[in-house]
Amino acid sequence: MASPPSFHLRRWKLLAIVALLCHQAEAFGMGKEIRAKALAVSSTVGEVAEAVNGETYQEIIKDEATLEDAEFLRKRVPVVIRYSAGSGLKPFYLTVAKRIKEEFPDVILDKVILPADTSEHGDDDVSTFEVLIDGKLVVSKYRKSETNSVFVSMSEVELAVTRARRKRRPSTVYGEEGTNLRLEMLKKDRSKNASAD
Repeated sequence: MASPPSFHLRRWKLLAIVALLCHQAEAFGMGKEIRAKALAVSSTVGEVAEAVNGETYQEIIKDEATLEDAEFLRKRVPVVIRYSAGSGLKPFYLTVAKRIKEEFPDVILDKVILPADTSEHGDDDVSTFEVLIDGKLVVSKYRKSETNSVFVSMSEVELAVTRARRKRRPSTVYGEEGTNLRLEMLKKDRSKNASAD
């Protein structure tokens, strides 16, 4: 299945960022570790999105990827934001994407611009704004062109991301401050506290 043109553009942007990070890492003397991780991530670019024709695809480039890198990407939660082209929903996309990236920096964020829809009557323009988290539709708003707002409940988004994280990484616990601890570390800490008492 052919990938959309935006896929190749995103891949080249990612490779340019990786090259810049590698150059800066070498300037600070941290070249070997960061370069190895950056090149590993750049060789495995995962895409989960909805194509314009409605077919869902998942494409992972496996040319130079190792099993560890593929496992790293599988543990990330994919978030896809879809909105209608020419409907004035881009500011809502930018706001939602910014809020999701601030709240959950570990998610893989992707956007899909859908072709403009028309209703059954053919004369009213209907705009679509959807948020898919791990392939599940969490937010779905359909509006007519004269309506100028979209409400996205961040509590629903948070709940869906938490469930997807739990499904993908069952041994990781997330706290309120955004720190994450492995269950083994928590168990060791509890056993140390119990033995000290």
